Amino acid sequence: MHAQDIIRLLRVKQWVKNLLVFTGVFFAGRLTDLHLLLQAVLVFIAFSLAASIVYILNDLKDREADRQHPAKKNRPLANGRVTPRQASLIIIILLILLGVVFAFLPWKVHAIITTYILFNLAYTFWLKHIVLLDVYSLSLNYLFRILAGTTGLGIPPSAWLLLFFFFASLYFAFEKREHELDTRAAKRVLRVYTRAYLQGMRLVMLGLLIMTYAIYVMFKHKAGFWFLTSIPLLLAIFAWHELHEDKLNFFEEAVMDPLLIILIILWLLSVSLGLYAGWQPLHLA
Repeated sequence: MHAQDIIRLLRVKQWVKNLLVFTGVFFAGRLTDLHLLLQAVLVFIAFSLAASIVYILNDLKDREADRQHPAKKNRPLANGRVTPRQASLIIIILLILLGVVFAFLPWKVHAIITTYILFNLAYTFWLKHIVLLDVYSLSLNYLFRILAGTTGLGIPPSAWLLLFFFFASLYFAFEKREHELDTRAAKRVLRVYTRAYLQGMRLVMLGLLIMTYAIYVMFKHKAGFWFLTSIPLLLAIFAWHELHEDKLNFFEEAVMDPLLIILIILWLLSVSLGLYAGWQPLHLA
């Protein structure tokens, strides 16, 4: 077992999802609160450890099926570069590290992350085999991250924020299932899902998340400057949608796409003008 195998086992590239824990601090206009920002950094570390635990547990259970998958067959447990015993030892180390980080975080963060781990155990052994529940379960994982960075740190979660990311996460979940259909992944639910249904649901969620942001801009801020913030966001959404085609490791490749990164940065910068540069404040509640 080499260091590269451990990094792949932990799925470090997937930690980018945990940046969602900063949404509460960012949209609350409190990035300049250094204590709260440090707490959010610790939540990011804790969630990254917890997510890696979940990934390893899932890989342990699915290693036989993963050997038949065109991309997953190269995972360390599936190809035998990491043994189940070694993976179990790594889980124990991660749990110890998670306990250390927990010592510096509020109890609400403990509860949310512990619930996330238990929920994903239920997903691994049960929920992933039930049509539609599997997709909603995947989407909830994104909301756990947002709640850890809002409720967990004493920031009231915004209804607009939760609704926007709920539709976005459902889009990602249906996208994941369609991608697995393309790669002939060995999942029972894929015998039920059709390409037309998954593509249709992706488009529905795409429309809902765009509509959510558009209604928010029109009715909460009477358009104006905030209409301009929708331009890089819409372009980023369309760019992501376009990148979906023909990717075996779609998520890992998409999040490294230069155009997508630039558009997301432009959106965040435009919103930051309202939050931190004295433009009209962005109240998401």
